[in-house]
Amino acid sequence: MHEQIKRTLSVTSQCIHHDNTRQALSRDARQARGAQHNYEAIVENLLVKHGWVPFLPAAPAQYNVRFGIDVGGVRNDRVMVCLGYGFGAATPIFHAEEIKVDRAQAEPIQDGPLYRGMLALLSQVRAVIDAKRIKPDFEHVLFLRDGDSNGEAGIWQERDAFARLHAEFKQQGWISDQASWVLV
Repeated sequence: MHEQIKRTLSVTSQCIHHDNTRQALSRDARQARGAQHNYEAIVENLLVKHGWVPFLPAAPAQYNVRFGIDVGGVRNDRVMVCLGYGFGAATPIFHAEEIKVDRAQAEPIQDGPLYRGMLALLSQVRAVIDAKRIKPDFEHVLFLRDGDSNGEAGIWQERDAFARLHAEFKQQGWISDQASWVLV
């Protein structure tokens, strides 16, 4: 399914952006009816690159929040983050965003834009959760990074963005001291 959708997009991308997917599938009424189901299946499995096999926990709901992060595009200059929330819930939330970076070569992803992009995405999901009057659960988060999470030696690392995000959530009281966030 991933490859079929990628072939319908006019923009070369290793990661599927939900707006592009909807536009491509909306041209055909039959495909449009199944678009949301197919999109959710893709994001739920966090398939961000052909041939990539993600780490899956033994219990599917073990990680309530899952991120898929990849750099792609024709010039390897686009950062895409796919987020799934509420895997133990009847109606999980799925969202995807492009993170704007300040460099021509996006990989490794600068820690500042990566942090701001993930915080903005999580804040959007948090607003949806609050609107539905659901108690937020960010205790168990799995980050699936299709890349090495490198940076510039001792100056910065991609991992700094994840640590900063964790610290922000702890400071806001959104997670406890026992929160389990894993970067794979």
